[in-house]
Amino acid sequence: MLSIENLDLKSNTIIAAEIKAVNVGQFTSETITTLIQEHNLAPPLTGYSANITRINDILLLDWADVFNTDPDILHRYGLIIGSRDGHTDIADVAHLSKHVYDVTIPPYTLISPIVNELFVRIV
Repeated sequence: MLSIENLDLKSNTIIAAEIKAVNVGQFTSETITTLIQEHNLAPPLTGYSANITRINDILLLDWADVFNTDPDILHRYGLIIGSRDGHTDIADVAHLSKHVYDVTIPPYTLISPIVNELFVRIV
């Protein structure tokens, strides 16, 4: 995965990217070219909540109806679950391409000796 930050690109523009690799022996690969469509606007919310179900120690999350997304555009989600607000002691998952996830809830963490409350954030 490649991340390039702090570029000021206009939304819905298409840019061409050329990529090649150079190894420690200074051997260079062939260049590959790809087209990238820039979307710098967050998908709007639909007004629906995420579906969260707990079965024993398993938490099942499904946020398919939360964001109004274009099916032709690849989306990545981040999921944070903590035993206290602002903490990530249960799950901190980045770059999820699916809108479902299941996680085992531990009986305790380093933050909470007894997990009796969960804070979930999907971004």
